[in-house]
Amino acid sequence: MQKFLEKYQTYITIALVLFIALGGLVLLYQEQRDKVISAKNSLEVEKQSWQSQKDEMTGQIADLQKQIEDVQKQKAAAPVAAAAQSGQVAGAATQNPAISGLINLNTADLAAFDTLPGIGPSKAQAIIDYRTQKGSFKKIDDLKNVKGIGDATFNKLKSKITI
Repeated sequence: MQKFLEKYQTYITIALVLFIALGGLVLLYQEQRDKVISAKNSLEVEKQSWQSQKDEMTGQIADLQKQIEDVQKQKAAAPVAAAAQSGQVAGAATQNPAISGLINLNTADLAAFDTLPGIGPSKAQAIIDYRTQKGSFKKIDDLKNVKGIGDATFNKLKSKITI
């Protein structure tokens, strides 16, 4: 046996070194594999966290879009509601003079103003432009603030207009 060991000692030493090296490589492989698995698990948890945040933000965006739509609907409905509250019919800007006998300075259109004595298309447009720029007439005397309507014209109109 002594002869056998002396003859193959170099090969046995090489085999032992290779065996030890192979064992070390297996340990390194397992350690690296564990690190990769740990990193993969950590990334999966982080991915789930990001997905949860994304879902939450998507829900918040949908809620905000709904709120914007509601506000836009309310804003669009406000003039209709104001007209209904003031007795106007949506889409109608005139007060029928045959019913009341008076032209409403705040609701009449060009055609209604044109029926008044001394008011033609240009003065009718001036009244509407004034109303658009300054807001509703507060009293019928405010009509004298419209360019082209002086005391004489106003005196002809005052019994035919209202606010």
